Amino acid sequence: MQVIGLLERWYDASEGTVRVGGIPITQYQGKLGLRSQLSLVGQEPVLFDLSILENISWGAMGPVSFEEVVEVAIQADAHTFIQGLPDGKFLRTLYF
Repeated sequence: MQVIGLLERWYDASEGTVRVGGIPITQYQGKLGLRSQLSLVGQEPVLFDLSILENISWGAMGPVSFEEVVEVAIQADAHTFIQGLPDGKFLRTLYF
């Protein structure tokens, strides 16, 4: 977790320089810098009191289509499981 914290700049190194591709991470530009290129997948799932569809699309930087959510579920190998649930992607995770 410490490496991710350094890469996502949750904190800075107390000594030395953290580099990616030979470039110090402090030089990455843009709205989120290097963060927009990284993703952290924790070992424990965190679900909000929303539908499965809303939970999947929650981390997007903007609006996503239903088809995009389905594609993400397929890539995560979760689509078949979700389809087997009583309300599929519209099931609220509060009851899940």
